[in-house]
Amino acid sequence: RFSARPLGPASTEPPPVPFAESFLAIVSSQEVASGELKNFQVPNLSIREHKALLRQQCRDRRMADAATASQAIVGHFLSRLRQQPAWQTIALFLPLPGEPDVTSLLATAPNRRYVFPRVIGKGMEFHHLIDITSQTTAGPWGLREPLASCPVVPIEQIDIMLCPGVAFSYARHRLGKGAGFYDRYLAQTSSHPELIGVTFDHLLFEELPHEEHDILMHDVLTEKGFASQKGASSSLQ
Repeated sequence: RFSARPLGPASTEPPPVPFAESFLAIVSSQEVASGELKNFQVPNLSIREHKALLRQQCRDRRMADAATASQAIVGHFLSRLRQQPAWQTIALFLPLPGEPDVTSLLATAPNRRYVFPRVIGKGMEFHHLIDITSQTTAGPWGLREPLASCPVVPIEQIDIMLCPGVAFSYARHRLGKGAGFYDRYLAQTSSHPELIGVTFDHLLFEELPHEEHDILMHDVLTEKGFASQKGASSSLQ
């Protein structure tokens, strides 16, 4: 059984709902004959089904003041960045609704090279951006992405990658949206850049459903700081 109870929910959010209770609420709201559910138990769900239900739970838990929390995330990252002069090429992301916005790094630390993902079929590549307003266009799912004319930067040149996700765990697992773009991109090499999961604190869980081949983050960053610096970080060694 997977635990989906966050350790420290944001004060602006309602109390977290345990995953099993969330699942029961979901299935009870569906028009399903009672006989079909009598023998259906949460522990018997596949990892894929657990992930799908958890994504639904997380989508319903939006951050009330995402802008303030995003700036706090940027502040924590800047403190770490000042200690890491080798991090010259930084992969960021253009946020979807409900995700942290870390794009202010371009203005607050302009002496680094920033790259952003662009979807190509079932894959993606990262492009160097200097100005988000003039160098991006509408991409799939309403997401802004770099113009194809922007220079492509190979993964071998990326020093650190800030990764979005639906949720993360203290064990450094990432729950993506299910399309697998980051998984496929990172699978192309065994030598990964520093991987930092970026999320809001109420979406940082004790555990997440995962598989052996899942790529771990090196750390997770929320508006409260890096998970490796928190008291419950014994698994982040």
